[in-house]
Amino acid sequence: MMRAWPVARVLCLLIALASAGAVRATAVPAAPFDWEKAISLYKQGRYEEAIREFEQVLAESPDHADSLKYIGLAWFQLKEHARALEPLRRTLELK
Repeated sequence: MMRAWPVARVLCLLIALASAGAVRATAVPAAPFDWEKAISLYKQGRYEEAIREFEQVLAESPDHADSLKYIGLAWFQLKEHARALEPLRRTLELK
C-alpha cells in the first residue's frame, strides 16, 4: 500500500521551489561537465540516465542546486517520491 504523505511532501517542496523561482531550465552552469546532455535526457523523459548525468555534475560541483532540483524532479517522475525529497530539500537550502 502506497502512503500518500511522501507525495504530499514532494508536492509541497515543488510548490516552494516554484514560488522561489527555482523551477526553470534557464541556468547554465559555467563548469566542464555536460549540463546540456543532462537537461536533454530529462526533457526526453530518460530520467534514470538524467539522474546519472546530474550526479556527475554534483561530483564536480557538490552544491549545484539546479542539478539537485532535477534529480529530485526525475525521482518524482519515476514515482520514487521518497527519494525525491532529499534533493529537493537541499535545493531549497541552497537557493
